[in-house]
Amino acid sequence: MLDTFSMLNCTVSKRKRLLKEQQATMENRILTGKQPKMDPEVKAKIREEKLKTRFEWEEKRKGQWELIYPWPEEERNNDYGDFIKKA
Repeated sequence: MLDTFSMLNCTVSKRKRLLKEQQATMENRILTGKQPKMDPEVKAKIREEKLKTRFEWEEKRKGQWELIYPWPEEERNNDYGDFIKKA
């Protein structure tokens, strides 16, 4: 187990920090009642930025592997999308 936590870079201090952040978020929700909703345009922009970052990261680290999803052909993407939805 210790090797697993070491490989995942999990430490007691990170766990405590995460728990404190979760507690603060929960207290904020309780006090305010609702979380503010993001504007759909802002949400879409953030999503695009995160996807771009993800694909750049995957491209750097894929090595000899071939990226199978997303694929340039839309029909193939739909097939994989169906598999993902069922999973």
